[in-house]
Amino acid sequence: MFRRVATAVAALSLGAAGFALAPAAQAGTSGTEKAWTPPSCQGHRANTAVWVTCKGKGSASQVRMVYACRVLGQVVRHTTAWESLGARSSTTISEECTFEAVSAKGEYRRP
Repeated sequence: MFRRVATAVAALSLGAAGFALAPAAQAGTSGTEKAWTPPSCQGHRANTAVWVTCKGKGSASQVRMVYACRVLGQVVRHTTAWESLGARSSTTISEECTFEAVSAKGEYRRP
C-alpha cells in the first residue's frame, strides 16, 4: 500500500513539475515575437569599382561588403566595416580597386 501511494505522489510531483516548466521553456517562442529576417544583398563589379546594395526585409541588421581586387596578378581580399541597416531601408556600400575589381558580396548579421 505504501509503495502505491509513494508512486502516485511521485508521478503527480513530476507531472506538476513538468506542467510548471513547460510554459517557462516556451517563453521565447510566443507568437508575439517575430523571427529575424536577413536582408538581401547583391554584389556588383565594373572595371575597378565594386559595390553592394542591401535591402532590409523587416528586421534591422548589420551589413558589410567583402570584395576582391587583383593587384599585380594576385587577388587580394578586403572587408569593409559593419554598417547598420534598418528594417525596411536600403544601403549601398562601394569601394574602388587600384587595378581590377574581381568580386563583391554582402555579408550580414543580427545587430
